Amino acid sequence: MLSVVDLAGELVRINSVSPKTRTSTQNSGEIALAHWLSDYLQQNDFIVEMQPVAGQRANLIARPRRFLADRPTLALEAHMDTVDVQGMTVSPFAAEIRDGALWGRGSCDVKGTLAAMVTAALRWHHRESAPDLNVMVLAAMGEEMGTLGSQALAKQRWPFRSVLVGEPTDLQPVVAHKGLWRLSVETFGKACHSSRPEEGVNAIESMFRLQEKILHKLAPAFAANGENTLSMTTLHSGSMINIIPDHACLEIDARFTADTEVEAHWQAWQSALAGNAARLTELERKPAFSSRPDSPLLSALQRAAEKHGAAFQPRSERYYSDAGHFSAAGYDAIIWGAGDIRQAHTVDEHIPLQQLHLAVDQLLTLFEQYGRL
Repeated sequence: MLSVVDLAGELVRINSVSPKTRTSTQNSGEIALAHWLSDYLQQNDFIVEMQPVAGQRANLIARPRRFLADRPTLALEAHMDTVDVQGMTVSPFAAEIRDGALWGRGSCDVKGTLAAMVTAALRWHHRESAPDLNVMVLAAMGEEMGTLGSQALAKQRWPFRSVLVGEPTDLQPVVAHKGLWRLSVETFGKACHSSRPEEGVNAIESMFRLQEKILHKLAPAFAANGENTLSMTTLHSGSMINIIPDHACLEIDARFTADTEVEAHWQAWQSALAGNAARLTELERKPAFSSRPDSPLLSALQRAAEKHGAAFQPRSERYYSDAGHFSAAGYDAIIWGAGDIRQAHTVDEHIPLQQLHLAVDQLLTLFEQYGRL
């Protein structure tokens, strides 16, 4: 069995940059990583299943060969894909170890935590005595571009009630994050030469009027609770400087708390913006994440932290994660993992080796504590 550092290095060396579009079915490095991890897990007495999601892109589901149906089961989930490597100042796939850290794309987000989860699961099930707890490993595709893998996983019926979702949290539990709501607004006009603008209809001018409605009415209503946010993030129009544009498209990214009635806002937006040569499209709506008040997983994490004399400071986060889909499906979910989120997606991404070792130790203690609940 590889050490957690060696395993993390092997995962970083595999280029698993997420495809550029959410629903891409093209082959990607995700499946190469999944096959490598499948071979490794099977060599260590785990049974592995691939769950196709989009074309050749698939999730990996692994359970120990010695799976005892009368024992509780805990799932460990982390994604296999990474963001792009453009602009990196360290070699993205060399998995260099220096200055007490592992460097490379995905080392922090989130292959280091995935390696810790796999290592802890293997150690737990290789003990001589029968374990009090079954530990499964779920490796998801497509988190960085659409969370497609976790959506597919959360729709299935699994023999576990709790899932620990891997993200870089400095080994502290994240118990909530906002939901995600994305829209596009399009306006349509009539193209003509800009020397005769009266013969056309300018889609940019129409878009400007709709933006005024969004800025002064719809956005303030959405953000009235003080925590929701709404941002206009892309605006595209026109083809040449001397042509009146016949189309403009504005994209909007909104984040909302668990108590937000998004459907009511959607109806309000439709009433205010639809029609009048405009089209409103809901691109995606993803549920907010909030852990259960009586979460057995959070309780076991607290006991594990106390056993190691570590801090225990549950918090909420701003980013979106796979936990939203598991929570919405009724699973007891908590976000947890090694590394600092501020190192995710950076040009010199890295993770301290000490955190990888601590992650494995705390996971093994977590298994002991969870099995006693």
